[in-house]
Amino acid sequence: GPEPPAARGGATGIEETAAPAKDAAKDAAPPAKETTKPAGAPVTAPLLDVALGMKYNGNMTDIYKTVLGMFCRLRPEKQAGMNENLGAGNWKDYTTLVHALKSTSLSLGGARLSEEAKALETAGRKCISADTSEEEKEAARQYILAHHEGTMALYDAFAAEAERWLKENDGT
Repeated sequence: GPEPPAARGGATGIEETAAPAKDAAKDAAPPAKETTKPAGAPVTAPLLDVALGMKYNGNMTDIYKTVLGMFCRLRPEKQAGMNENLGAGNWKDYTTLVHALKSTSLSLGGARLSEEAKALETAGRKCISADTSEEEKEAARQYILAHHEGTMALYDAFAAEAERWLKENDGT
């Protein structure tokens, strides 16, 4: 479940021990960003929750398979778009693409991927908002730079899992 409030401050060091070593980039982001990230789906949630995806698609296996297959086929193109817009600092188009990833992955049973994309979308919106201070914009950019790669890795893993499921359930 969610951490007790006492653990949120970071004084306990719970976050440090829980984070895998490759997350060193997270330390570069302002600490304030970490606390504003929505609690979202627990890391223990399955990468691909077929039952959840089926529920979102009216429990119609054929429709679910079709949409899931399309999601997998479009991944390289969508991912290239996100990477390009990130590199160009085109936060408007980047935010549009991560918003789509958030919605689509959730409707397919990818709650974890959806949560990560949602956090990137929130940061992206701050980058393009007229109401955001330069300091907040910079913090949002740092958050995206620190978390984009991990989200793309999760995107890859989700698609691989989806392709595996589609193969196993071919013709059923």
